[in-house]
Order: sequence, then C-alpha cells, then structure tokens
Amino acid sequence: MSHSSATIQPRPARPVPNRPLPNRLASFPNIVACILTSGSSGAPKALGFTRDAFAASASAVASRLDLTATDRWGLCLSPGHIGGLSLVVRAAMTGASVRLWPSFDAEAVARAVVDGQVTHLAVVPVMLRRILSRLAGERVPATLRCVLVGGAAASRSLLDEAWAAGVPVATTWGMTETASQVATAPPDLARRHPGTAGRPLRGLEVRVAATAPGTLEVRGPTLATFAIRGPGAHPEPLATDPDGWFATRDLGRIDPNGLVWIDGRADAIIVSGGLNVSPGEVERVIETLPGVTGTVVFGVPDEGWGEVVAAVVEGDPAVVDAEAVDHHCRARLARGRCPSRIVVVDSLSRTWTGKVMRSRVRERYGRELRVPRPAAAGSGPNPDGEPGGNAHARRTT
Repeated sequence: MSHSSATIQPRPARPVPNRPLPNRLASFPNIVACILTSGSSGAPKALGFTRDAFAASASAVASRLDLTATDRWGLCLSPGHIGGLSLVVRAAMTGASVRLWPSFDAEAVARAVVDGQVTHLAVVPVMLRRILSRLAGERVPATLRCVLVGGAAASRSLLDEAWAAGVPVATTWGMTETASQVATAPPDLARRHPGTAGRPLRGLEVRVAATAPGTLEVRGPTLATFAIRGPGAHPEPLATDPDGWFATRDLGRIDPNGLVWIDGRADAIIVSGGLNVSPGEVERVIETLPGVTGTVVFGVPDEGWGEVVAAVVEGDPAVVDAEAVDHHCRARLARGRCPSRIVVVDSLSRTWTGKVMRSRVRERYGRELRVPRPAAAGSGPNPDGEPGGNAHARRTT
C-alpha cells in the first residue's frame, strides 16, 4: 500500500455573463447551503438547509456515536453531497480532525486504517467492499472505532465480511432531505441485529404512514427548508403534512424495540399477477450469492402478468452467471418473487458517490428485458400458475 496526500489545484477561471442573477432565495434568508441529491433514482434536486438543521444533525450523530475531539475522520465521501458535508460539520462541532484524499482511493484508506491514522470512516457499500479487498490479510487495529455505512443498503454478506475482518460497521438510514442520518445503529447494535438501521437519532421521529402502509415518514429539526426541482425553478417549501411529517419514498417497519428496518422503495413495488413484490427483498437475496457485488431489481411489462420481475446483476464473471442467479433465487424465494428476466453485467452505472444509478440501469436494460429470451437451463412452465416460471437469462458486458 502507498501513502497519498491532497493537493488542491485551482481551476482556470471561466468568463461569467455580465447580467444580474435573480435572487430566488430572498424569501429564505436563513439558508446556509444548498445541497444536490445524488440523482441515483431520478433527476437530482437542490435542497436548502439552515445552520440549525446541520447543527441538530451533527449533535445527534455525535451523541449516538460518542464522538470526541480526539477522533480522526477519514473523508471518503465528496463534501459536495450530504454524506461528506455532514461528516465535516460534525467533526467541526466536536473538534475532531479530518483526513483528506484527492479522491477515493481504497488502498490509501486501507493504509490509513492499518497505520492507525483514522478512527472513523463514512462510506457507501461499494467503497467498503473495495477497502476490505485491500485489507485482506491485514490486522485491523483497535484504533478504528466506527465505519458508518449508508447511502444504500449493505448486503448481509458484505456486513459479515466486514465483521470477519474486524471492521466495526455502523449501519444507518438517511437521505439528503434530512441532512444525512435519520437512524443509526452503532457497531455493537448493528452486530447484534444485522440489517437494522438502528433507532431514530435524538430529536427525530419516524413512523409508518397511515395513508400509505409501509411507507416511512420523518419529523424533526434536520429537515431541509426547501427544494429546487430543476434549472431555473424557484424554491418550494419541503413538502410535509400540517403536522410537519415528511413522507419518504422508503418502505420499512419499526419493531417492538424501536429499531428501524428498511425494506425498499415505495415507488418501486412490482405488481405481478396481483402479487406485490418489493425489489429490495429480491435484491437482498441475490446479493447473498458469492461473487455478486450489486443488483437492481425492477418490473417490466408483461401481457400475461401485468409486470414480471427483472434483475440486472453485477458480478464476477468467473463465478456469477444468470443460471446461478436463477437457481439461487428459486431456492430462497417464493416462485412469484423470483426474477423472470435476468441480465448479469460486469458493472452497474454509479454516481460519483458510489450509489447505483437505478433509473439509468432501468432505462438501459428495461426495454430489452421486456422481450423474452431463450429460457435458462432448468427453467420451465410454472405449474402453480404464478409469475416467475420462466427465467430468460444472459450475460452482457
């Protein structure tokens, strides 16, 4: 492993048109930052935050994770997005230091961990996987106290791999609209309850919507003040109900212990032959197959069933093929929830923050997956009269 340090190079100035800019924020005088969403599930939008929102989030996370001025954070996420910016804010609030890299470098981060240069990291799952590959055979020192994993659900196989390597993973659930985390499970809780997002942070409330069963709603001081939904658009107050509840697009549940569990996206439910299928449930199963590093599951139109389940799977070509995905799902899912169309690819489109660009993947493969292909070996007509009987599978690069 090699060391890396940051060097900031100024960019050449570009001429700016000599015309007055409209002040679209005049009615929001307390805004200190506008942050773009990642655009992983659609067009990005800009969200405006007050100082109080950032402070409430940073204070709540610091309390949950027992952060102190002696902490040394490694900044893997871009500070231009909420995950990276919130890390910088909480470090400033607690007096902690932040280690910078010019860009994400798994080898440099792994070396910083092994050398005891960082005590905390915040990453998305694909970053964690790459760091673990660089840590293979290395002893992870006790100086590494916490690795926050967010931005997308971490598969159980990835969590198991991290724990086996001695990496103290903390699982989270949040979004840009809430100035980062809503719920967080510190490493010990995450290990005892694999897959949970933990309990809501101090000052935040989470409930399951009464009008949209299974959809989670959030209320609290970290919510964005407004949203700008496109170029030239004017800011609009963040949509909440009269009592201040913000409706997320995430499906989930809250167990008797107050732990939040995320089940997928409300706007992604597949209705196949009258059966509601959560893509998140299918993705979690596929990602337990060795060699799979990511997957996107969605519905494609079908004359017989309305929709059928399709899966685009990212995996190691040496060990993952469409037939293996098909058999893996059939052994673990009810037939109607198994993908009927499977494509295995070398890589999925990701944002520069490492999140899978679900809308782009669906746009890229959705149309061609509507057309049935030769059935995978071992598949055949469904004797139970349910969708999922014929798996049309292939690999593409």
